[in-house]
Amino acid sequence: MKKIIPFLFLLQTLTVFALPCAERVEKAGWTYFSIPDKAYPEVDSIRYIVSKPFNPENPTIFFSQGSGNYAVLEYYDYDDGRSWNYLIIPPFQVTDYVENYNFVVIAKPGTPICKPYTGSPPPLIDTAFGNYPLFTKMNFLDYYVKQLNQVVDIIRKQSNPDAPFFFIGNSQGGEVVTKFVEKHPQKVQRLVIQACGVLDRSFEGVSEYRRLMDIGQISSEEAQKRIDELYLYYDWLKKYSTNFASEYDYNPEKTPYTEEQHYHIMTHATYSFDIILPRLQNIDCPLLFVYGTADIKTRSNDLLPFFFTSWGKNNLTMMPILDANHTFSKMVTDPETGEQKQEYIGQEVFARIVEWFEKKE
Repeated sequence: MKKIIPFLFLLQTLTVFALPCAERVEKAGWTYFSIPDKAYPEVDSIRYIVSKPFNPENPTIFFSQGSGNYAVLEYYDYDDGRSWNYLIIPPFQVTDYVENYNFVVIAKPGTPICKPYTGSPPPLIDTAFGNYPLFTKMNFLDYYVKQLNQVVDIIRKQSNPDAPFFFIGNSQGGEVVTKFVEKHPQKVQRLVIQACGVLDRSFEGVSEYRRLMDIGQISSEEAQKRIDELYLYYDWLKKYSTNFASEYDYNPEKTPYTEEQHYHIMTHATYSFDIILPRLQNIDCPLLFVYGTADIKTRSNDLLPFFFTSWGKNNLTMMPILDANHTFSKMVTDPETGEQKQEYIGQEVFARIVEWFEKKE
């Protein structure tokens, strides 16, 4: 019988969260940890949450966030002292699954774990939230891959060696997990890419302008003009990022842009020229693509079965969610009033993902 290492025994190098948000994280059913960042000294720590109870025998699911500097947990305090917690990341409620799976979510650098609920969706990028300069500087693909790798190695030491590790990459997180799996195939048993296209947004933009032309929203001349502008921007982005290839840090003598603008440009470049599609040829574990058919950001996914057939690979499962958008909501018609409204179906989507995890190959 293989020796199982107790989860709490290996926390000598970990610091349990000691700020006021600790109670909120615990109440939401998670535990917060912080470890030194070995890859990038400018980041004082890598912070992540783990679902409770942690069972070393269970499969562990790692969630990789989409773009933006969201908090992991939003909360609202009622006048009578009660507190309400809402997990922003992962996008699905996992309460019904914690007995059979462990869940791990890593916070982004410079982004606090907790944030008061404001009653409206937070902006994708909030310049007034947390340590925004640090987030902006570290918001690039290779950093998130190395960050994820450090946490994966810690959780592996706390788990049964035979317990499988599953990964779900949401939107931008799909870029992260595919590159992670390509670099560390032995650490991954199953991989889910959700709400993430396999080509750069600029490529998707060409299809969108042609679509707008086809339905008469813009003229053919306007569509071509916008597509030509995409070509020019993509070429400029490549030249700019190449100029900073050996000197990623901001240098005002080499650029007319502010520090914030510089890092935004470099972030875009890291994803634009390291796209998912070529990496998929090097990934052999079972792979699931989950995406809404009303999500224009993921239209390129429909081509994947053609590519996998041409490559002679059979590890792909497609899960298109009909009529769903980027956040797994879809327009439905109220049968009584005839009014159209958005309906969130994310929990149904996650249930289907879990069914796929449990399939025997």
